[in-house]
Amino acid sequence: SEIELKELEQQKAAILNAIPDMIFVMDKKGVYKDYVAGIDIQQKISPEQFLGKKITEVKPYEVAKKHLRALQKAIASGNMQILGYQQEVDGETGYFEARISPVDDNHAVVVVRDVTQRENDRKALLKTNENLKLYFKAMDESPVSIVITDRKAKIQYVNHQFTKITGYRQEEVIGQNPRMLKSGSQDSAFYQNLWKTILSGKTWIGEFHNKKKNGELFWEKASINPIYNQKNEITHFVGVKEDITQ
Repeated sequence: SEIELKELEQQKAAILNAIPDMIFVMDKKGVYKDYVAGIDIQQKISPEQFLGKKITEVKPYEVAKKHLRALQKAIASGNMQILGYQQEVDGETGYFEARISPVDDNHAVVVVRDVTQRENDRKALLKTNENLKLYFKAMDESPVSIVITDRKAKIQYVNHQFTKITGYRQEEVIGQNPRMLKSGSQDSAFYQNLWKTILSGKTWIGEFHNKKKNGELFWEKASINPIYNQKNEITHFVGVKEDITQ
């Protein structure tokens, strides 16, 4: 009925308006034949800018060449082609992904998605990973002993200076509790105060009388700080210690 057709048209319009992609129909010469996009994109791009024009008239030459090669390959092979490219948009570099699916011997549907945010996030993650590598390298080569534990006091990381001072190899202490270094000369009240301080979110500063793997006793000046996650919950502790044995 007419009412049902109208409802179907409304549903179709709602679906198309929600589409985050730009959808084009192109012939194998690279001419834009049709265009569908969500309402947000429609407000930014006018069909008059490209409909009936060749891609070389619309996009930068190198980008257009890549599109044409992928378009013609898709039509000739009958297989979808995926193309990633970057293009200046409003003075800034945008990143896009085009999926080109053949329709017949002369046409293909090209679905273009703006992946700028995804690409920027990927680059930011790579940069963060690079910074973390530098950070851990700096910690590992630090002249002071560094220990990181989880909230339950299981050792997650020790640096080179820790192994040099204590005589324990890294693999011997990972997963262990730092109490393995206790000499027995400091009572339970000492450690209770330590834990009360760091679990309250404060920095503990003091001295340990510890024992090396070979049984030798030594003194360390230490500071222990809590590490928080994004929910402001304490997840780890980092201890920085210096051998002050005279």
